[in-house]
Amino acid sequence: MCNLIYRGMTWEQLQSAHHALSRRRNADLDDLQFVIEDLNIHKEELRVQQEGLTTAQFELEQSRDRYVELYDSAPVGYITLSAAGNICEANLTFASMLQTERLNVIDQHLVRWVDQADRGLAYEHLSRCRRGGDSDVVTELRPGHRKQRSIRVQLLSRRSRNRHGHVTYLTSVLNMTELRRLQQSLQRTQMTLDEAQRAAEAGVWECDLKHRSMRWSGNAYQLLGLQPAQAEPTLANLLQVVHPDDHVRIRWAYRRITQNRGSVDEMFRVMRQDGEVRWLAARGRLINEVGNSPKLVGILMDITSRQVMSQQLDQTRHDLDHRNSALQRQRRLTEELANQLLNAEDEQRSQLAKDLHDDLSQILAAARMKISILESLPPGPEPKQCLTQLKELLGEATRSARSLTFQLAPPILHQLGLGPALDWLGREIGQRFNMSVRVIHDEQRLSLSDQMRNLLFRVARELIINAGKHASCNTVTVQLEMDPEMQCRLEVQDDGRGFDPKQQRQSHQNSFGLHSICGRIEAVGGQVVIDSQPGRGTCITVTVQPNPSTASSVMATNQVNLFSDSVV
Repeated sequence: MCNLIYRGMTWEQLQSAHHALSRRRNADLDDLQFVIEDLNIHKEELRVQQEGLTTAQFELEQSRDRYVELYDSAPVGYITLSAAGNICEANLTFASMLQTERLNVIDQHLVRWVDQADRGLAYEHLSRCRRGGDSDVVTELRPGHRKQRSIRVQLLSRRSRNRHGHVTYLTSVLNMTELRRLQQSLQRTQMTLDEAQRAAEAGVWECDLKHRSMRWSGNAYQLLGLQPAQAEPTLANLLQVVHPDDHVRIRWAYRRITQNRGSVDEMFRVMRQDGEVRWLAARGRLINEVGNSPKLVGILMDITSRQVMSQQLDQTRHDLDHRNSALQRQRRLTEELANQLLNAEDEQRSQLAKDLHDDLSQILAAARMKISILESLPPGPEPKQCLTQLKELLGEATRSARSLTFQLAPPILHQLGLGPALDWLGREIGQRFNMSVRVIHDEQRLSLSDQMRNLLFRVARELIINAGKHASCNTVTVQLEMDPEMQCRLEVQDDGRGFDPKQQRQSHQNSFGLHSICGRIEAVGGQVVIDSQPGRGTCITVTVQPNPSTASSVMATNQVNLFSDSVV
């Protein structure tokens, strides 16, 4: 055939054909070499794939063995139920629950291994599995083994299909005994915690910092005066019950904990629906567990009683400071009074010595001279005249001694009582200062101790002298009576120029006598009321118990100077 093709060609054509055949042969050789290399590469890939498949098969077998091991040793029982309710597969845990071999439960109906009283629940479980579609079916019942009737198990079944396409139910069997015990323990713990919170007036709260959500316990709701069904645990609902003056503090604290995630220690007030204001304290710390959102967990406590006690303590401290200041002022006043009493005593001793020297001593000296003259005179009319002068001098000495006696301790006070003594005092001081002193008293109703009688007499004397010396008055009214509460009431009123009591209290220099009177009256449990205005006179009322304790009366009586006429 080839010879026929090349027959009739020229030499040039034959050479051209020869070259074309040579080129074609070389190309076929190159293609064959490429195919051989490609086959070698594919062979190597097949070898690598075979090794991978072998490794995968080995790992799959290991995984299957591990799955079988995990399936059999799982803490939860697993079984596969057929549509009729027979057990197709079961792990060792389920068999151990029934205390039997696994082969004894395979191909057995589920109801056979259920307690007689709960078999109705088992049939209902299977019926629900058939009607439930792809939803889970859960039932609790007791196993049928007599040793296992004290426990309860939970069946959870889900529809599936086996490799043949038949409907099966994959079922987990969970022993609920330990879970029930833990739940009961948790309930008891929760009840104890609730009782402790109620006893401590405290509640628990949480704040999720990532989602900015809060949770309040029932006691926390009670402390806030809210109902869980009516108010969600939000900042807005919290601010509805917080006192308006504390809104800024709560907002600032919430912003700080959500941004900086720090601890919480705040006090604020809440207003209940009945208008009651309670003090609450919120304390908490950050809990940042791995895998969970950071949150603040804390406690809410009612500190109203503590705040009230703190306020009372502050008030008591303030009162103590005030009383301490008053005691300090009283101490200074007492020191001034003691110094004034010493000075007054010295002055009165000097005055008494002067009176004795200028009055009684001079009279006695004159009488002595008259006696000397009388001794030297011869009998006649001159001795009689000298005796008359001597008699007058002795009478004047007697009157002077009697005046000093009334100044020291008027006998009329002890012999006739306080009323007549005040009558005599009013006449004496009225004549001395040229003013009218009116005394009103009901002596029959008065029943005073000796110490209280002396104290009121000296107080009345000082007040009347004070009015005569400094009030520029014309009339002084002294009233002594028993009030309806059976307290002795002494009132000294004048129509003089008056003064401002506030300014007098600020200046001890010009009102030392009044401070002295107040101190003595307060020492026996009495009270002094000063009513005066400039230009409208003065009314000073002294109220005391008729018979106070003897010790206080003696102390107040001893504080007065018997001879003091310099009362202001």
